[in-house]
Amino acid sequence: MRTTPLQQQPRRAFKTMHSLQHQAGAALANILLLLVLIAVGAAGWFGWHALEEITATDDALREEIIALRSGQTALGAEKATELAALNKRVDQTEIELASRAETLANLQNGGQRNWLLNEAEALANLAQERILLTADIMAAQRLLKAADKTLARINDSGVLPARKAVAADLDALSSAEQVDVQALILKLGVLQQRITLMALPVTAKTEQREDKTSPPPEAGWWDRFVYSLPVNVRRQQAPLPLPLDAQQASTLRLYLDNNLQQAQLSLLQSKPQSYRQAIQQAQRALNTWLVEDNSEVKHVKASLQALLDANVEQALPEIGKGIAAIRGLQAEFNQ
Repeated sequence: MRTTPLQQQPRRAFKTMHSLQHQAGAALANILLLLVLIAVGAAGWFGWHALEEITATDDALREEIIALRSGQTALGAEKATELAALNKRVDQTEIELASRAETLANLQNGGQRNWLLNEAEALANLAQERILLTADIMAAQRLLKAADKTLARINDSGVLPARKAVAADLDALSSAEQVDVQALILKLGVLQQRITLMALPVTAKTEQREDKTSPPPEAGWWDRFVYSLPVNVRRQQAPLPLPLDAQQASTLRLYLDNNLQQAQLSLLQSKPQSYRQAIQQAQRALNTWLVEDNSEVKHVKASLQALLDANVEQALPEIGKGIAAIRGLQAEFNQ
C-alpha cells in the first residue's frame, strides 16, 4: 500500500526532529567531553603544581630530618661525654667516700691511738737530740714530761710499760749533775767582745825593704837556695814576747776569738776536755804575746782562769729506754 505525501510529512518531520535530537545529543556529548577534558587538564595542571609543592615540601622535610638527625647525633655524643664525666665524678666521689669511711674506721679502731704514739715518739726523740746536741737537761726533761702526758691520753693498759721507761729516763736526767752551760756560754761571749776591744801594744809601721830578685854575688849556696824559694823569710832577733805590729795584733785577736768559739762549741757538745784545751790555748797566747801587767790584760787572764776552773763535767745519761719502748708499742699495736 502506497503512502501519500500527506502521510509522509509527519514521518519526515519526525525523522528531522529525531536527527536534530541526535545532533543535539552528540553536540552535548562533545561539549560534555570537552568540559571533562578541560576539567581533567585543569585537574592535572593543579595536580602537577601540587605535586611540585609536595615534592619541594618533602625535600625540605628531608633536609630538616637530616639536620635533626645530625643535631641529635651531636647532642647524643655531647650527652655521652657528659655522662662519662658524670660517671667519672661519681666514681671519684665513691672512692673518696670509701677512703673517708676507711679513715673513720681507722680512727674508731685505733687511729687516734697511733697518732698519739707518733707524737710521743717525736717528743722523746727531740729530748734525746737535745741532750746530744746541746746538753740541755732541763729542756730534755720538759720534752719527756710532754711525751708522758701524751701517753697518758691513751686509754689502754698496754702503754704502762712505755710510761715506766719514760719515767726511768726522767729519773736518770734528774740524778745528773747540773751545770749552767748557758751562763758559761754567755761569759765566753762577753770575753770575746772584751778581747775585740782590748788595746794591744802595737809598734809603728816599719819600712819594708825591697825584695831582691837575685842573691848577692858573695852569697853561699844556702842563701841562693833561700832566695829561690817563693816565700819571704823574716828573722826576728828580739826575744819573745815581740812588739806587735798591726797585722800581728789582728792575728792575735782572731786566734783568741777562735779559741773562745771552740770552747763554746765544746760546751754545747758536752766535751769538757776540748773545752779546757781551747781555754788553755788562749791562755798560752796571752802569756806569750802580752806580758804587760795592765788591768785589762789581768782581767782577761783572770776570766780565762775562772772559766778553766769551772766544773763543766756533766754526766749525760742514756735516755733511749723511753723511745725504744714507744717504738716497740707501735709495732705491737700495728700487728
